[in-house]
Amino acid sequence: MGEASLMSTLSDAVRQTVETFQRAELAEPMTAVHTVVLGGVGTIAPKAIKSAMLLEKLETAGVVVDESIVFDSPHELFQDSRWNMAVVLSPFKMSISGCDQYLPTASSTGVCDTIVRASQSTIACNTNSFAALAAIQCLNTNPARVLIAGTGASARSVAVGLKRETSAEVGFIGRSLEKVKQVIEGVEIGTVVDDAALFGADVIVNTTTVGETEDNELGFDLEAAFVTGLAYFDLNNRFSGMQATAVAAGCKVLSGPFMQHVTHALRTSLLQPSYRG
Repeated sequence: MGEASLMSTLSDAVRQTVETFQRAELAEPMTAVHTVVLGGVGTIAPKAIKSAMLLEKLETAGVVVDESIVFDSPHELFQDSRWNMAVVLSPFKMSISGCDQYLPTASSTGVCDTIVRASQSTIACNTNSFAALAAIQCLNTNPARVLIAGTGASARSVAVGLKRETSAEVGFIGRSLEKVKQVIEGVEIGTVVDDAALFGADVIVNTTTVGETEDNELGFDLEAAFVTGLAYFDLNNRFSGMQATAVAAGCKVLSGPFMQHVTHALRTSLLQPSYRG
């Protein structure tokens, strides 16, 4: 596929995901906003709310960022009335309580990555679920067996996205059997996987932070499942040793930046409903 064709395919994926998100999550479009005060909470909040990718999308949509404010905790975030969009990052994505409204996917996952304040109401949103599925479907448009590595907020978002829009069989593998069981119970889909290779996935999604840094280990052998033609989506932005192994094995590999691209497009569409990425 040539570069122009690839860019067109990715642009189409973003546009389609924004449209799907708005149909699935919003009974009616939100009122357009032209000025935003961005709030951020979580470990990398200072970097996230000044992301060039997010700021570019807001500018393209005609949204002016008036101020960016970092908060130390969700409690501190909710005590401040200045912001009208907040970016929620780890470790707080599953700790957002007290919003006036939870959109369907935020409710079904228990995960919130974005909060919009509109008409004095706070609305909890999960954009990551839609963005992750867009990334997966760039690799495999009709996944049959998807293995999710990890048990955190991202694993939940990926699983609910697959449940919402595909008929894929989903398996979970993680360090802790107890946490794997908790995720399956929480999202009401999936089976426990002990051996990644034996599961026979056509898509593997790494939702852990392993690969973002090289000083930690999975605790299970994910690389044994890497075979030619497998789609491997790694949510980490850094091209890691594990991604290199997947490429060497003949896998189709995608890392985190495209998912971020879609996530920011979805956030922008919450402020400007006509925006399509």
